[in-house]
Order: sequence, then structure tokens, then C-alpha cells
Amino acid sequence: MDDLEEDQLIYADSLYKRKAGENLAAGILLLNDPSVFSGEIIEYRDQFELIQTSHCYLARQTGEQGAASLEQGEVKQDLHEVRASSIDEAIGLLENDEPDNYEGRFIKIRDTALMKKAKELIEKDSQVN
Repeated sequence: MDDLEEDQLIYADSLYKRKAGENLAAGILLLNDPSVFSGEIIEYRDQFELIQTSHCYLARQTGEQGAASLEQGEVKQDLHEVRASSIDEAIGLLENDEPDNYEGRFIKIRDTALMKKAKELIEKDSQVN
């Protein structure tokens, strides 16, 4: 690995930790190298003429959770709290969600798939260790 690649990985690691710190108000420990995606989902939203790629990583919360620091758009959307304390609870909330708009339906499908894959990877890892 050259110096540029190493610098990019350090930046990526700190970026994910900063974003998690804002949204969770807690530290995180990435469970895999930030150069390796745990998952990737590509969405094609015809109505918006949009292709969205989401890169996903596994992480574990470190420390106690505090108050989140949200952006104005997140506050307007009433995204002010973490509503699931476990992956199973998160999957249940997503599966029972009934979005009433185009974008919400994509988010539900994407996030449910991500959570189920994350659970599968975590369970597989716990069987190995």
C-alpha cells in the first residue's frame, strides 16, 4: 500500500467515526478495513432519474450513547433519536414500517436488506470466533 492509499484509509476511518459520533453520539470501532466494503447497494430511482450507491461497513458502538448532533434537515424529518438498541429490533422496525412516499419505499427496502446482511455477517463472525 502506498502513502496515498494509507492516507485515504485513515481519512475514511476518521470520517465514519465522525459521522457515527454525530448520529449516535457514541464512538464506533469499525469491524473491517475501510478499504473493504461490507456491502454495497445500487438503487435506480426512475422517478428522480437517480442512481444511488450506498457503501456499507460493520461497526460496533464503543462507550455510552449521548445526545445526537443532527443537521437541520434531519431535525425537520424528526430524526432525533436512535429507535433500536439491537439489530433484531432495527430489522423489526424496518419490516413494519409503511412508507407513504416514493423515496421512503426505497429506503425501507435498502435499509432492511443492509440490516439483514449485517446480522448474517455478525452471526457468521461469532461462529468463527
